[in-house]
Amino acid sequence: MSQKALLTAVVGILALSLSCAGILKLIDEGTITFEYPEFPLANETINVTMIIDYGDGRIDSYNISLDPKNATVYHALLEARERYGLSFKAKYFPQYKSHYIYSINSTEENPKANKFWQYYINGNYAPLGVDLQKVKNGDVIEWKLQEPKIEILEGKNG
Repeated sequence: MSQKALLTAVVGILALSLSCAGILKLIDEGTITFEYPEFPLANETINVTMIIDYGDGRIDSYNISLDPKNATVYHALLEARERYGLSFKAKYFPQYKSHYIYSINSTEENPKANKFWQYYINGNYAPLGVDLQKVKNGDVIEWKLQEPKIEILEGKNG
């Protein structure tokens, strides 16, 4: 075996072992899984609770049922509008493929006071757009009119 062939084989084995180590690390971290995704049954209804916290002591709560095919935060808003008369204003941003919610029940964001509508899923800040954020049965969607949680988006704890 020539030196060039031996060197190529050693580099190949090294690259393969590093790739395997990287994959094993991703599996260990849960980034790569081998489980089947949970698909809701065709006739299963997704039930969620949506809480609106206006930041001034007023809080509204809605129980919402969604079709599994449309189980997103945006569809929860649409269903609350249809069922309970909730009103909201949104602007669609095609580059993000999602709506931006700037008013709920006639309470608009207030940029001068640095107050904007933000939402949480089961107590966790949700950084996805409302059209992209899927919800599962039993989830709690909480809308809060508050200062932006930039440190969460930047990966800082606070």
